[in-house]
Amino acid sequence: MRRLLIASILAVILVPGCGGDTGAPATSFCTAIGEINDSFDTLTRTMLAANVGEDQGEFAEALQRTVDLLTANVARASAEKRDASQLLASAYADFAELVDEAGYDLSQLASDDPRATALTSDGFRQALITLNEGCDTQP
Repeated sequence: MRRLLIASILAVILVPGCGGDTGAPATSFCTAIGEINDSFDTLTRTMLAANVGEDQGEFAEALQRTVDLLTANVARASAEKRDASQLLASAYADFAELVDEAGYDLSQLASDDPRATALTSDGFRQALITLNEGCDTQP
């Protein structure tokens, strides 16, 4: 059951990136979303590595960086995206607390803990989509 939870969390955080220059200042919302998407990539890689017994320190750092980026981006969000931005920041902060309580040992996570299941909820998925809308600069 724990492996299913971890796989579900990983599937949700692998979101399409939006990065790139949108003509806005370097601290723009979309630039920050690009950084957050890069952080999700690092988080996924380090979470997988920690799950197979590799260095948990890298995972801890990647998780904290993701929380920090998401939290900082709430203030940059437009009124239409603020709730989605806050939902993601809060969900990841809560998940980080849960993982810290488990000593970064993913096998010790309670699969039914709301702080873990929040990352696989429909509301969480929709928030990811909402934040990326309008930031895609691909041709």
